[in-house]
Amino acid sequence: MKKLNNKGYMLVEIVLAAVISFSVAYYLLNLTYKFKDKNEDVLYTKKMLSDKINITKNIMNDLNNRTVTSVTCIDKSVDLSTYNSDSMAQENIKLSINSNTIEYGITKEGSFKTDDNSYYVKKIEDYLEVGQVTCITNNSIATIKIPLSNIYSDSVEEVKLYIKINSSQADNPSGT
Repeated sequence: MKKLNNKGYMLVEIVLAAVISFSVAYYLLNLTYKFKDKNEDVLYTKKMLSDKINITKNIMNDLNNRTVTSVTCIDKSVDLSTYNSDSMAQENIKLSINSNTIEYGITKEGSFKTDDNSYYVKKIEDYLEVGQVTCITNNSIATIKIPLSNIYSDSVEEVKLYIKINSSQADNPSGT
């Protein structure tokens, strides 16, 4: 009977141990990356919802004491004609989205009045893309929709602003 070659068995055992070790390491790394991606998606979704709430709250709070007389959507901006009951003046307000920044406020001669306390700028996170802004007017309510797409999770959320329109105020700003 031949004597077994110990060196041959040892080489097979080393190769087999290495293959098993690399397989386990690959499985654990793959599992870790999947877990990390899932957590990032949840984080990005929560941040997106937080941005959505803040944008809506800031704009709607400013429109509280104003009577909106008309709403016009053009590309990625919305023009609002308003009557401010506090200042008793007709104002033009613009909501504009350029290079992932939402700007909102009173405009004068086409430019934002940045010294006004209603002027609001929100930088949209890099992982979000802003889609086409749409306006739907139904009777005396205008719905402004601003779609935000998460490029990592392919989820889409819409900032929706519901604005009451009082067209009779445009004809008679004094309210009489």
